[in-house]
Amino acid sequence: MSTLGPLSYNELIVLQALSAGCRYGFEVMAMTELSGGTVYPILRRCEVRRHVASRREEDAEAHADGRPARRLHTITALGREVLVLAREQLMARHRVLGLLEP
Repeated sequence: MSTLGPLSYNELIVLQALSAGCRYGFEVMAMTELSGGTVYPILRRCEVRRHVASRREEDAEAHADGRPARRLHTITALGREVLVLAREQLMARHRVLGLLEP
């Protein structure tokens, strides 16, 4: 899956939120119902692992909206591959537990 080990359940959830179109930490928090103390460290870890890329929003855009600049996060191609594998593993575990039909 990754040279740095498998994804945690929360990492899977965060990558799924990014895959679904979330771009900012607060959007990820809203979609996943995870706290900032969980989401932001995961985003940093995923960036180190190259599952996520991020950049700072342009100041002009943020100031036009009357707010500070945010960090934009996107899932990378590697992150998508890792997400697919993690989903498959989760589904296999659910089948073993009888939570899904074979």
